[in-house]
Amino acid sequence: SVMGSSPVFGLISIEMTNIGDSDINIKSTCLNFCGKKITIMGMEADSIECKDLQNPNKYPKSLKKGDIFKDDMDTKGIIKSISDQLNEKDKIRIIVRDTLGKKYKSKRFTYGQIITCENQANEYNRQDGN
Repeated sequence: SVMGSSPVFGLISIEMTNIGDSDINIKSTCLNFCGKKITIMGMEADSIECKDLQNPNKYPKSLKKGDIFKDDMDTKGIIKSISDQLNEKDKIRIIVRDTLGKKYKSKRFTYGQIITCENQANEYNRQDGN
């Protein structure tokens, strides 16, 4: 018998550790376009919020000192939303906000890196016969 394998999905993984002394409550996670604006569902946006449809009550998420928050964003969904409104060299970053309005920012990366990640997942799935 031939073992089947699951399709591979491109993901951006987010990991944040509370290194402060006080608890924080995470309110939202989003992908920010570093100053650019694009049109999403008829509205101008400078970012896409990471919505978890399986777990709509994820936020606010409490993080005590030393706790690690993990989340994923699906690259296919991001590309579907942005399409060709950003070019591959455009910078993007993850921004996590807490309930007090404080922002925690990732290093910048490019939209092209998301496209590459998604293409690699698709290529793997094609070769695997899925």
